[in-house]
Amino acid sequence: MEYLADYTIFVQHSGFTVGLIAIMMIAAAFRPAWVVPVLIIVAVEKAFLVYLTFSNLNESFAAGFRVPAAMDAIIVVYALLYFLSLRAK
Repeated sequence: MEYLADYTIFVQHSGFTVGLIAIMMIAAAFRPAWVVPVLIIVAVEKAFLVYLTFSNLNESFAAGFRVPAAMDAIIVVYALLYFLSLRAK
């Protein structure tokens, strides 16, 4: 898949979003009250990428998102298991 300069703003925005989520997750490690809200934000964002990738599997551009979508699916499952463990307490 070739890089198109027309998508620079999207790619930069996506990179910023991932970086911001990483910062929030690190901060949540030191502020326990932030863990649940940050995990909700992360799970929703990651689930949406998985949804977009799978809903566009028949498109050629989706091929480059399969590995990130698989990783994001793992993160979503982890977040759901975390929330389930909170209910068990």
